[in-house]
Amino acid sequence: MKLATFIKSSVLLILYLSLALSAAAQIQPRMKIAEGYLRTQIENMPEKEKRPLIEYLDRGRAAADEGMRLLFAGKYDDFYKSTSKEFQKNYSPEQFKQIIEIFQKQAGEIFYYEYRNQSIELPPGVELSADLSKATSNVYYFIKVSKVFSDGIFIDIETTVEDGRHKISFLTTTNYGENVPKWLLKQ
Repeated sequence: MKLATFIKSSVLLILYLSLALSAAAQIQPRMKIAEGYLRTQIENMPEKEKRPLIEYLDRGRAAADEGMRLLFAGKYDDFYKSTSKEFQKNYSPEQFKQIIEIFQKQAGEIFYYEYRNQSIELPPGVELSADLSKATSNVYYFIKVSKVFSDGIFIDIETTVEDGRHKISFLTTTNYGENVPKWLLKQ
């Protein structure tokens, strides 16, 4: 049932697409060890088990979709306001604006995006159950940008529940190049 146990080292938006950015040395990476469960795996579970998990994923998807819409529309201040307290503790509005500026300088504008998949991630040893207090929802979008030409670029918008609502807690970008995992291919 597990997608994978993996170490995900991610740096907010500026380590964009595995490009070596000179400014990246100023941002600290975040190590994350997690067990992931794809939405398609959860959808194949018995109804009683999957219902609370699907509801959690749906709420996470709605928050991530709104965040992606704001990024696409260039509404970065509104995007920042939709992030979690933890995100805002780690990145001031000014730092976030600098990250966006570096992103645009290196990659250009996002001119296309498309939902591709979703997962629930849990810390190691935490069972997949209706108690999702330690879970994150990860929504994966294929993107196209104006300065980098690749069919393997993805943004992962991670959400967690804060004050009863899903809030954006982290962003990760990845350029898989020609090695896009099957679970991210267009279905």
